[in-house]
Amino acid sequence: MPSREQAGAPTRARSCQSTVSRVSSRTGHARPCPGPLPETIAHLATKGPRHVPKVTTGRLLREMIDLNSITYYPDPYYKCIQFSSYDRRSVAPDAPGWFANADNTNATDRKNYVRDETVDGRTEHVLAEVDGPGALVRFWSANPWVGEEGRLRIYVDGSDEPVLDASMLDLVDGKVEGFPEPFAVRPPAGKAGNLYFPIPFRNGCKVTHDGDWNGFYYQLNFRQYADSADVDTFSMAELAKYQAIATEVGERLTDAMNLPVQSESVTPFDVTVGPDGEGDIYNEEGPGAITTLTARVSAPNTRDALRQVVLQVFFDGSPTPQIESPIGDFFGSAPGVCPLVSLPFVVESDGTMHCRLAMPFGHWATMRLKNYGPQAVTVSGQIVRGPYEWTDSSMHLRAKWRIDHGVEGRPDGYDWPYLIVSGGGVWVGTSLMLMNPTPIPTPGGGWWGEGDEKIYIDGESFPSTFGTGSEDYFGYSWSSPELFQAAYIGQPRNDGPGNRGYVANHRWHMIDALPFAQSIEFYMELQTHTPTKGISYGRIGYCYTRPGARDDHPQINPSMLVLRDPPAWEVLPAGSAANSVVHEAECLEVVSGRVETESGVLWSAGSQACFAAQEGDTVSFDVPVAGEGAHGVIVCLTKRPGGGACSVSVGDGEGHDIDLVHAALVHLREYSVGEASGDSATLTLTCTRAGHIGIDYVRVAAPRA
Repeated sequence: MPSREQAGAPTRARSCQSTVSRVSSRTGHARPCPGPLPETIAHLATKGPRHVPKVTTGRLLREMIDLNSITYYPDPYYKCIQFSSYDRRSVAPDAPGWFANADNTNATDRKNYVRDETVDGRTEHVLAEVDGPGALVRFWSANPWVGEEGRLRIYVDGSDEPVLDASMLDLVDGKVEGFPEPFAVRPPAGKAGNLYFPIPFRNGCKVTHDGDWNGFYYQLNFRQYADSADVDTFSMAELAKYQAIATEVGERLTDAMNLPVQSESVTPFDVTVGPDGEGDIYNEEGPGAITTLTARVSAPNTRDALRQVVLQVFFDGSPTPQIESPIGDFFGSAPGVCPLVSLPFVVESDGTMHCRLAMPFGHWATMRLKNYGPQAVTVSGQIVRGPYEWTDSSMHLRAKWRIDHGVEGRPDGYDWPYLIVSGGGVWVGTSLMLMNPTPIPTPGGGWWGEGDEKIYIDGESFPSTFGTGSEDYFGYSWSSPELFQAAYIGQPRNDGPGNRGYVANHRWHMIDALPFAQSIEFYMELQTHTPTKGISYGRIGYCYTRPGARDDHPQINPSMLVLRDPPAWEVLPAGSAANSVVHEAECLEVVSGRVETESGVLWSAGSQACFAAQEGDTVSFDVPVAGEGAHGVIVCLTKRPGGGACSVSVGDGEGHDIDLVHAALVHLREYSVGEASGDSATLTLTCTRAGHIGIDYVRVAAPRA
């Protein structure tokens, strides 16, 4: 048996009076026993005997794509907690350090993890440790390459031999056998890594890493079951046993666009709702479940209509809607049409939107559209109803939108509520729609999302989920503006440059759903790099709730629904752009080719230089360069429908191939295209695929000291 010598290990909590008491998900220190984890609400109501299904790797895999079972209160009940590298100076909302932001590890003076252990002469950093039955369901890191020579080890049921021993980077890259894509997800730029895969255990789990590390960011999400839960512990043999299920689930996650849903009837609708008008598109008796809602909005100004037409859904006689949201925001498409493909929601580039989150009801369901805008709006689509058994553990879908305009983002942070619910239920998703008016063109300085998620379950005094950054919660990292989509996470909009303009993020909780017996409070810090006034901060919390639940949702009024577009602006060379001189492209001397000027508030100083290019067309600009040494040259280009492709070069330097097409959105991106020295340099754009090519500005960065 290998020797284990703990270095500064805290006392580990054990079960107390036959209740579940776990190591704190925050520090690894023992906390008072909280009492037993609740059983299902149905069982608490009936007090009769029941069959509790066994928890297996196969069952958990199926839950990753089962949009029906998540509508029932979980049986056996579990609590979802998170271990992370959050800054341990955060101890209480009313104490200094609550918004401390050093959310990474340091093996010397900032141990934002559980402890160190010595195993066979090597130091293993303990990232997470829980007692009793449970399942590891999600792993995320902003920088999984840290300590690349080290190993990530997962120990279960007190064994001294890990059930999984792998390179952390290989694991999130889908290179470890049994854990392929799409269970492993790497958003663009190859930085953050996610792994969604269930690893159940009967008698505890510990996760360690032994690489040389500093500045490591991580999150690990666990289900914790009551001691009575029947759990089959994960092993590679178990994985082989359920390989067919894993393959099927992987195929569904890969092809989320075509996820099959149950259907017993289809109700088409095509309604026109006038200004200040309303109309019902569905009124049906139960029991049943809406398994798909498909809608498309048509109006003279479709973008505004998607925000100003509000979807309301009433279940089982509720006088207030359980679902209330602008119709576009409900589908995660905001503002305007932002194409996305995820497990529960799909938005196509033509504006057709699909919701596959099931909406069960026992007696009656009413779906209504209210138009708070000044134009008539036509909404067409269909509602698919499927068979559903309404039981004592069934829940209604609850989705509530809220927004705050004129918000001031600050480096010291502020906790903003997404949704606070009293009653029993399960949190299943979160969407963010934000307008960031920063004039700083780089993520460094213009970033809005340093803030952490803080999720309180059942009256906790300290959140059992405490994150490391807003983008970390949404599955990416390092303030990346790049658009991406996956089954559970995505960023379908980020206008740019950097993080300026409209931003949309989402995350869907399936295997990592958050059950609550009494209440849930979901907060996210808004914490910006630099003080930023005039932010619009919209968000939706999605959860299933038991009948009788209530929430803190504010009533929607027309002033909330007015889009506050980013104001006219000029690039501010600050943050990571502080060492730059900015040249508006429309003001540069054109030394060859012809360009036109296109105007609009999207572009710095209100316009950009552009040309409708055929393959082989070339435009060259003379760019002033000040100072000695090699200066970096960064261009800001426009991506859009009908965009072309081009090769961009500086002087005699190598060309950089850039594709400027996007299916639906017009947005800006910066590209580093070379270096220049002397008094000036020639910047050349050569069309490699016909289409529109636009250049907003050129940023010349001074040599690094």
